[in-house]
Amino acid sequence: MPKFLIDENLSPLLSDYLRSLNYDAKAARDVGLKGKSDEEVIGWIQRNKRVLITADLDFGEFFYLRNFGQIGTIILKSKSQKLGSFKEIINYLHKEKILKSKKLENSLVVAIKGKHRMRRYI
Repeated sequence: MPKFLIDENLSPLLSDYLRSLNYDAKAARDVGLKGKSDEEVIGWIQRNKRVLITADLDFGEFFYLRNFGQIGTIILKSKSQKLGSFKEIINYLHKEKILKSKKLENSLVVAIKGKHRMRRYI
C-alpha cells in the first residue's frame, strides 16, 4: 500500500486523518521539509518512496514537463481551503480505493469533491 507525504500547503492534520484511515502518512513539517524547495521535496519523496498529496498545481507541471513522473502525486482541488473540504476529498479517494492502488506510485491524480482523474507516467 502506498505511503503518503502531506505537502506543507495543506494542514498537517490531514496526515492525522489519513492515519485514522490506516494509511502511513507524514506531514512535510514533521519530517523537516518546511520551507524546502519543490526539488528538495521531490528528492525526499523519491528516497522515502512516498506519494505526495498537495494543493500545489505546480506539481502537475513537474510530473509532465520535468520528468519527475517517477513520483506519485495527488493534487487536491477545492474552492474552500478549509480542512473539512480536503478531508472530504481524501474520504472520497479512500472509499473509491484510489489511495490503496499501487498505480499511485507513478501517477498523477487530480481530485475534487466526488471526482478524480488519474494519469500514469509511462
